[in-house]
Amino acid sequence: MHFSALTWLFLFLLFHVSHSDPRISEAALFCGTNITKTSNYVPTFVREMENLSQVITTTHFATYHVNLSTTNNHTRNSSSSSSIYALTQCHRDLSQTDCLLCYAAARTTVPRCLPSLSARIFLDGCFLRYDSYKFYKEYVSPALDNVTCSKENVSFANYENENEFLTSVGYAVGNVTRRAVRTGSGGFGTAEVEGVYALAQCWESVGQDGCRRCLQKAGKGVRGCGLKREGRSLNTGCYLRYSNKKFFNDDGPDEDSHVSGLGITIAISLATAAFIMVWTLYRLNNLMEAVDSSLKEEFHVEEATKVLQIGLLCTQAEVALRPSMAQVGMDVSEQKLRDSDPTSTAFYEY
Repeated sequence: MHFSALTWLFLFLLFHVSHSDPRISEAALFCGTNITKTSNYVPTFVREMENLSQVITTTHFATYHVNLSTTNNHTRNSSSSSSIYALTQCHRDLSQTDCLLCYAAARTTVPRCLPSLSARIFLDGCFLRYDSYKFYKEYVSPALDNVTCSKENVSFANYENENEFLTSVGYAVGNVTRRAVRTGSGGFGTAEVEGVYALAQCWESVGQDGCRRCLQKAGKGVRGCGLKREGRSLNTGCYLRYSNKKFFNDDGPDEDSHVSGLGITIAISLATAAFIMVWTLYRLNNLMEAVDSSLKEEFHVEEATKVLQIGLLCTQAEVALRPSMAQVGMDVSEQKLRDSDPTSTAFYEY
């Protein structure tokens, strides 16, 4: 497995200090239902995410795709895949640094869907999707589009009546839609109307007309939240959010902002993502793919497998199943690992 991008981001996050907010709260994660049995799918997925991270370092939007080997390419539910396509979009008010952080957080979380052939994750600052076909120009879908509303209703301390709040939401949503579809807007817009804040972001690949249609559907969706203090439309080609609290940057991205404790948290999360990859490879009976390819054949296969399996045993979800340090020492020194298979880990259950 290739960890160069994870290492780069880990160092990047640890040695910078920031006061900004990359908005990494998870709005939703959707996993596809079709599952791959392709032996090289996970390492190919890792390679795809690394390539995408290299592109997103200088822009707020990126796409990338890699081809899969067709050897043993069998999937359940009568599906097949010869490629992995991926797209990521950061919201335009984020700095490039915060865009990278948001992408890193999305990349950390989306492996929970593996070995699914497709997944979409919406964070409040960015979006990431991968699939088995070229979906970049899609903007609406009855099957994929979703609306989420907060559980809490708005407080009417700042409004005369219910209609005033609902009217403010309607105007705010309409304003961001118009701003996002303007030429040169990058598919992005923000607005504030009487204490209601709204943000819209279309994926660059859907074009101006696709953006308009996506946001029209999204606007109708969040208006259905009624008196809820917050609503989000999570569509195939766009994201729209309103709230009674301000959540976006007024003056555009602050390129001087960097990362502090939050960066350390995300860096640790990236290490967790790498671990999830190892666990997934173990489930696919392809654990050796987790070894750094740069080592080539300069290692003992049995020893590498044993070390990785011990790591999985030590991170099982149930503490009682984890070996003691004494047992780990014995396992390391023994020629053969004791007869014990890891169950679900603390990071990933199935």
